[in-house]
Amino acid sequence: MSQVTEIYSIADAVRTKANVFETLRKILADVLVADVMLITRDADLEQDLGAESIDFVDLSFRVEEEFGITFRLEEFRSSGNPRKYTVELLADYIVRSLASGRERALAC
Repeated sequence: MSQVTEIYSIADAVRTKANVFETLRKILADVLVADVMLITRDADLEQDLGAESIDFVDLSFRVEEEFGITFRLEEFRSSGNPRKYTVELLADYIVRSLASGRERALAC
């Protein structure tokens, strides 16, 4: 790994872990009309926060716009427990998508 790539990775990791969750909380609060304080890492999107199918459509557009990634609901749903979709799992999905996009850009 080159020094530039390593610095880039460290800077991205700081944004990714710390900021993705906070940004996601704000998006979820807006989409689900929920108190941001109720949106914790272990909150289930459907059971705890009341997300419905239409909310996932809005959420996918907002996530794509905010983070510049392609949000594939099926891919997200297959990334964890098939009956539990937590905010933490969604944040992890976004982090992986950001990392994957960065790796593709660096390879070009």
